[in-house]
Parts: sequence; C-alpha cells; structure tokens
Amino acid sequence: MKKIIVNLKDYLGYRENVEFANQSEGLDITVFPSLPYLYIYKNKNIKIGAQDISKFEKGAHTGSVSAEHLKEFGIESVILNHRECKKDEDRLREKVRMAYRYDIDIILCIDGFVGTELEKIDGILEEIDCTDLMLAYEPTEDISLIDIVRNLNKIKDYFKKYNFKYLYGGNISSANYQEFDEALDVDGYLISSHALDPEELKRIVNQAR
Repeated sequence: MKKIIVNLKDYLGYRENVEFANQSEGLDITVFPSLPYLYIYKNKNIKIGAQDISKFEKGAHTGSVSAEHLKEFGIESVILNHRECKKDEDRLREKVRMAYRYDIDIILCIDGFVGTELEKIDGILEEIDCTDLMLAYEPTEDISLIDIVRNLNKIKDYFKKYNFKYLYGGNISSANYQEFDEALDVDGYLISSHALDPEELKRIVNQAR
C-alpha cells in the first residue's frame, strides 16, 4: 500500500479534530495535527506525527518542543522544511539532527528541483550522515503532470546516492489519484486540504490499497 501522510496544518479546531480522529481511526495513515490537538489522537488506533520539532535538546527553551518529548509522547514522524515554515540551513540541520538522534522518521519537503535547495539538503544530510528518510516533492507552481514527472526524476537523480523514499504532495484527491499514481513512481502521498473530509480521505486510502 502507498503511504498516505495527512497534514492537517492549522485547519481544524478542537471539535473538528475530535470528529476527524473518531472517523479516521483505524485507517492506515499518519496524521499531523496542529500541536495543541496531538493529545486527541494519542489513544486512537492511528499513527501521529509532528508538524515541527525543536532544534534543541530538552531544557530552558520556552516555546520549543524537543524531539525527546515528542518521541516520549508517541510521535513517529516529523515534517521538516515545509514551504510554509522554512528555516535557514543551520536551524534545519539541527532539526534533522534531533529527529535522527531520537529515531523519529523524517519527511523532508522540497518545493523545487534546481540550485540551492537541493544543494542545501545534500549538504545537511552529508554532514549528519543521514541517508534514510522520506523526501516529499511539493511544487509551489501550477505545473503539468508531465513536468511533475520530469522534475521528480531530476530530484531522484540528484539524490541517487541516498536511500530515500519519495512522496508527492500537490492537490491529490480521489478524483485524480489514479491518474497521478499511474504516472508517478513514488512511495506515497502528502495530502492536506483534500484529507479534511474523512469520507474523501477514506476514498483516497481505498485507492492507495
């Protein structure tokens, strides 16, 4: 089955998260709710991830949530370098280092395939000696499926020395899932707005099976 990663961003409030957790329980997905609502998913039959992680170890860092505390809570994965919360290279390096140290699966986002973005990621991973993660390609521009395939192949060629799994994130729905899945050689999908409706999410998961 293809991996289905659900990034809820900051869309859902308390009651909506409770309803979403109840309706999605048991689905083979990993859900990334906003931080205040992680506890809602804690005792559900559902894998949970964090939308961010601190670059620090636990300690006197007001507003930070350490990798150690997230791991203790039951977090399995973390999304890093998402275009909506990009960090400079030094901060990203330390976040990757912390996740890697505490055995939290890393979903590293990339929104382009040229120049400094690829070089930045390559430099960070070489320094940390981290070779096993999920790379999520999420283009910011509106491009054709042909261009998506071409860009993804360029990204894979650039990182061919690594043992990456690849995700695609970009307006995947139950209506277009089959078209994308036939064209893209990926291990799964990073889904956001189309996953907010649990019934639509179930349709996507059924196709992923």
